[in-house]
Amino acid sequence: MSSLKTKESLAVTYRPKYLEDLIDQDELVNSLKGQFKSGALPRSILITGRTGSGKTSSARMIAHYINCEEFDKENCRPCGKCRYCEEVSRGIYPDVEEINFSEQRGIETVRSIINSIEYSAQSNAQVFILDEMQCITSAAQNAILKPLEEPPRGVVFILLTTDPQKLLDTVKNRCCQFQVKPVGTEVLANHLLSVFNKEIKRQGFPELKGLISNEAFLNIAAWSKGQVRQGLASLETLIFALKDASDNNKKLDLTNETTLKQFVSNQVDLPEIDFARYLIEGIYIGKLGPALATGLKLANPQNSSAQYIFEKLMHWHRATFFLFVDPKEQVPELREMGFADWRASLEAMAEEKDEDGTPTRRLMLTVSSASEVSLLLLELVEKLNAHVLKPEDLIVAYTIKMVAAVRKHKDRAYTRKEPFYKFNCEALLLDRKEGGS
Repeated sequence: MSSLKTKESLAVTYRPKYLEDLIDQDELVNSLKGQFKSGALPRSILITGRTGSGKTSSARMIAHYINCEEFDKENCRPCGKCRYCEEVSRGIYPDVEEINFSEQRGIETVRSIINSIEYSAQSNAQVFILDEMQCITSAAQNAILKPLEEPPRGVVFILLTTDPQKLLDTVKNRCCQFQVKPVGTEVLANHLLSVFNKEIKRQGFPELKGLISNEAFLNIAAWSKGQVRQGLASLETLIFALKDASDNNKKLDLTNETTLKQFVSNQVDLPEIDFARYLIEGIYIGKLGPALATGLKLANPQNSSAQYIFEKLMHWHRATFFLFVDPKEQVPELREMGFADWRASLEAMAEEKDEDGTPTRRLMLTVSSASEVSLLLLELVEKLNAHVLKPEDLIVAYTIKMVAAVRKHKDRAYTRKEPFYKFNCEALLLDRKEGGS
């Protein structure tokens, strides 16, 4: 008999069991707790959110809370002692059926679900968790409208989707909607650090403590785009790498961003887009063509989510502004590993010269235009998060607005009174002769 043993992944080991275990989801948690305390939980629920954000975990929690035989309504907690809670502790969810529509997307699948509904569930309710709802056909969505509007007695439907735009309005209108939002970078980084410390203690490798810097955790969290499952998968890869290096008396330098990427690149969908092409070679020079071309590429569904990419663009745009108001680099964003590449792109553009050696004067940022671009990027990210329109439509509209904002103030871009003067016209020198970087 083989002595090889398997173990659960970190994502499974640290899967949230109770609502308060959902990190950085206060709005969702408070809404659900309010529903449970009132005793008026709807029987058709739609949960939206990115892949790996916690939709399925949230759905299973709802099923657990509904079916706990001695549910503590005042504290909004399952009792942990009843038959149902004992089953859940073993990873079993009685009277819960999970269907993934990524492969079974037709009307026949929906009909089979309707026909399989049992009117006498052993628990309080029979719960159907319907995942990847964005994959099913319009005909299949229409077929489920009646059960969603009037679920049979003792039946609860929980629909999950990464793309609510692809659901019919008639489906969404029949459900009480909740959103699992991307976890903030710092919150996720702290969570990964906590899991790391628990794991090296549990696995008996205390010597690994401190080998991953706080900055590295921040980078892993950023690359994970607010997805807890993705962050834990990357962390697991790093723990294996650290253990292997320790066993073979090797030193693994994870303070270097390139080295760090090598270990997590297979786990994390690292953004491939050169952000400089959009901001530096489009918006900052007031050129609509290059900005639109790259913006539409960013909206390509095969790339990382548009919301995440534009959050990152907003981050670098803000850091660009800080370069001029904080030349001593006191702002933490200016000391991030990833900003070095961004700054190199800025310098390369700023130092471009014509054939006669004069500056190209291509960039034309001003305090006014930079401020307008900041606000427009913020609006764009908020609307992408709200799924109010197709990403492509939003990105085109806001790209036009940002280019217009830059061109509107271009006449001030080359006056010495502007803090961006050296950046726009000469080079990103920041008084190097006086000791600046």
